[in-house]
Amino acid sequence: MQAQPETPGTPAGWVENGKALWSDLRGLLADHLTLVTLELQKAAEGVIFIVVYGIVVGVLLASAWLGLTAALVVWMMEHGLATSMALLLAGAFNLVGALAFAIAVRDRCTALRLPATLRSLRASDSLATPKSSP
Repeated sequence: MQAQPETPGTPAGWVENGKALWSDLRGLLADHLTLVTLELQKAAEGVIFIVVYGIVVGVLLASAWLGLTAALVVWMMEHGLATSMALLLAGAFNLVGALAFAIAVRDRCTALRLPATLRSLRASDSLATPKSSP
């Protein structure tokens, strides 16, 4: 006896198609997760390199700044300024620069508090709660 071929509309055909689809979806999901994992590993390595290079650049800039400051002190001393006064001026110059950067950082910190978002949330909150009148 010969088995009857299943037509595409029969429930058994749907079950087989569903199983095949589920298998394909699982394989596709596994491939995507593998790809995401590999890309995240590569991105993490990139971030580590950026941080390390940033530290190296910072050290190099700091040493260059110290060299320039020392050269300025030596130049002032060669032009008749006392050693203590030359060092005091160089230190004051560095403090003024640090203060300027500290003020700039403080001004930038206000944007980190998300002021527009907070205003938006407060506005929507005041609309949602009706005000009681005495």
